[in-house]
Amino acid sequence: MNEPLCQILDIKIDDHVVRDDMERVRVLVTQCGNFTPDEVDMAVELVEARLGQGDKSGYFFLFARLPSGRLAGYSCYGPIAATDGRFDFYWLAVTPEYQGSGLASRIQVATEEVMVGIGAKRSYLETSSTPPYEAARRFYTKVGYRMDGINRDFYRKGDDRCVFVKALVEE
Repeated sequence: MNEPLCQILDIKIDDHVVRDDMERVRVLVTQCGNFTPDEVDMAVELVEARLGQGDKSGYFFLFARLPSGRLAGYSCYGPIAATDGRFDFYWLAVTPEYQGSGLASRIQVATEEVMVGIGAKRSYLETSSTPPYEAARRFYTKVGYRMDGINRDFYRKGDDRCVFVKALVEE
């Protein structure tokens, strides 16, 4: 069996956020092709919040970087206030050229390991019900998330919010 592309390439995962990551995230999320302009702006705003407020922002990141510094993928996550070990998994995005390479799984596993290390017991994520997000919904199910709820017409008419959950540790 062939080794996954992301293991062959020199892709490093780190949690160090720098100012250039705002533009790197903008480029990456735009390249994905399924995010609206507002969602792209939101992704950048979360990086900006992290840079300005540090841990107090509630947003934490893992970046999959090529040797050039270009992002191949990233995740954003954070604790949910007033809960016992519940975390939001806000973003998991991989550039189209690395989709199907195993990189998304590598980032997802690394993110969940970090979350558990800082007290996470459950991870929640949400995504759209529309066709461009079908691959994301299949991926989340494949890696152990289960659909926990649907909020009809949440984002806009005909675009439901699908909420997924995964237990990260036994409670």
